[in-house]
Amino acid sequence: MKKALKRSLSLVLALAMVVTGFAVTADKASAKAKNYKTYIMFADSTWKVQNGMSDDACKGAKTIKNKKGSQKVSLTINRKDLDGASESITSTTVLCVDIVDLMKDYKESKVKISNVVVKVDGKKVAISGAKLKQGYIEKEHQSEGNYKYRLELFNEYGDTKADPCAAPEKFAFKKSLSISFKIKLK
Repeated sequence: MKKALKRSLSLVLALAMVVTGFAVTADKASAKAKNYKTYIMFADSTWKVQNGMSDDACKGAKTIKNKKGSQKVSLTINRKDLDGASESITSTTVLCVDIVDLMKDYKESKVKISNVVVKVDGKKVAISGAKLKQGYIEKEHQSEGNYKYRLELFNEYGDTKADPCAAPEKFAFKKSLSISFKIKLK
């Protein structure tokens, strides 16, 4: 009887380990995102023309695939689609690219953005790549669910205010603003 009890108990424990192992593996696999919503965050100097001040109010969003290696990304916002489109833009207060939830799946050191090109109304804007800031810039808002990786070109409230990659008025546009870049995930 003891042998039968030991065998039954062994079988139950083995089955429990298999089920638990499967559940943990399934949890990890389903937790990783397949894509990441990516968009241009823009606000003019008066805050009347805006894009992407919240993840659900962004125009021109695209997705980055969750795959190791490099991929090229091109984003465009068209003036006619933005809040406050009839207002004139003379300068910018905020110009960033946000990649939603990327920091849930990757360490900051495993992400690198390069080859950044900005075009205003189809014309390339000269920027200093060394003055761009990128990373988990708003890490302090993680408790609020913010896991965005950010490329900051200019932010009146950020580190790029003192030393921007280009003068904020260079980003004023009449028709469209586009940003393309290469992103590498390790």
